[in-house]
Amino acid sequence: NLEQLKNAEETFIVYPDITFENEMTIYLGSDTIIMTHPGNNHTDCNILVSFKNQNILSTGDFFFNHSMPYIDFKANCDTKNWIVQINNFADRNYEFIIPGHGKLADTDDLREQARYISDLRNEIKTLIIQEKTLEEIQKQIKMPDYSHFEFQYMLPIEIEAIYKELTER
Repeated sequence: NLEQLKNAEETFIVYPDITFENEMTIYLGSDTIIMTHPGNNHTDCNILVSFKNQNILSTGDFFFNHSMPYIDFKANCDTKNWIVQINNFADRNYEFIIPGHGKLADTDDLREQARYISDLRNEIKTLIIQEKTLEEIQKQIKMPDYSHFEFQYMLPIEIEAIYKELTER
């Protein structure tokens, strides 16, 4: 609507005063907060926030608990790194994990997402080697072990992103 457009025209971007590339630590009261950029994964711009003294990890879109994750090829997804990084953070055994989507989680839930992405990636690789087209792969892959995940409609989109990641880069 016109009112929203008018408001958008009046919006200006405020750039951060402090930035970091890989990791930054902040001491806030009695807690140590560690912000980590885990490299490209779901996209190229996720930051994970660890509340060290409370043993809590906030993941943003890095983690979709019991949901089909959105894999964004246009935003430089890297599913191979994503799997590695998920397992790295799961190895830290956080008591609570706050996902970008879904209910409060634990490291087992985090590892399940890594297995899902790995399984999907491996199935797509196998079918690419068999010279299947993207459309054939999208029709063939069903992922029944993850039928309990929400957002099942995302599967063809995920397949396309991983297919492009594996064939165009």
